[in-house]
Amino acid sequence: MSVGLDVSTLCTPTPTGIGRYTDHLARALVEAEVDVRYFVKSSRKGREGAMDPDMKHAVRYYLPGLPVIIRRPQVVHATDAYYPTVPGAGHVVTIHDLAIFREETRHIEGYTSDVFRERGARRLNALLRWADGICVPSRATASDLMEMFGVDAARITVTPLGCDHIDPVRSHRDAVVLDTFGLEAGRYSLFIGHVSIRKNLPAMIEAMKRTRHAAHHPFVVAGADSMGAERIHEAARGTNTIFTGYRTEEETQVLLRNAACLVFATYYEGFGIPVLEAMRCGVPVVAGSYGAAREAGGPHAVYADPFDVDSIAAAIDEAWNIPDAGRDEGRRHADAYTWKNTAIRTIDAYRRAPGR
Repeated sequence: MSVGLDVSTLCTPTPTGIGRYTDHLARALVEAEVDVRYFVKSSRKGREGAMDPDMKHAVRYYLPGLPVIIRRPQVVHATDAYYPTVPGAGHVVTIHDLAIFREETRHIEGYTSDVFRERGARRLNALLRWADGICVPSRATASDLMEMFGVDAARITVTPLGCDHIDPVRSHRDAVVLDTFGLEAGRYSLFIGHVSIRKNLPAMIEAMKRTRHAAHHPFVVAGADSMGAERIHEAARGTNTIFTGYRTEEETQVLLRNAACLVFATYYEGFGIPVLEAMRCGVPVVAGSYGAAREAGGPHAVYADPFDVDSIAAAIDEAWNIPDAGRDEGRRHADAYTWKNTAIRTIDAYRRAPGR
């Protein structure tokens, strides 16, 4: 089988969630002996900083709307909103989450706007009309697609993400990263993701102030500034919060496996891969009770109402005291989530996407 995989999301020196998904999926598809042909929008030519050399060497550039006629793949997979035009190919798209359309997020100040939501709905409907098959990372996102956009369940394939790219073993070399931020292994709580108002960080920062550990254990926020970052930095003034800025995947793994607790009490997640990444390292997890985070974490995380600061604070205190047996159960749970399995399910979606 030949697949045209759009890897435009890797055309940045600082890839985040969707870019990392695309990278790990591409590697797993190659290992599964899929003939992967990499495509990038021509407007992003010269910005392939995050690609490995083999992928960069094989990339083909395309102009949106201009048909690809040489070495056409059987299936085109849009991992975000971009895709080449390939006559006769089947079309598959990954929809990562529908958080901006959820009622829970509609009235959160700064989360989105009616104009942005309407524009997003038009863009999503165009992708859904284009796609023969749809990959989603969770049953929660599948349910959202069916309920909000009337998508037939037969078109949807649930492809949970892997976390086996994470190295859970602490190393003496970890001290280099920890020392950069004045951290001590096992004595800080961690958030991973964009510094964005959409991630509920002001509530998590306030919750950390109310925990029993606030005075001596910092809250480390690892991610690049994004929507509403100024408001979040202002909320952190006078607190024991450390902003690391964007970190490479290797640096993020160091911060993760040495944390005492992952605090990920976000409003809504389409999957919530940091939940599983932390569990793979034996790190206790506090997750938001809405969306797919509960689906990813199962009974092995501590859940909090993201709209209730006291609920988040109580969950953090509980997570810090999870015994070794509970951490081991979380590890075993996370070990079932592999990129090989993601690729197998994605290939199933390819096989069910009819050519045109």
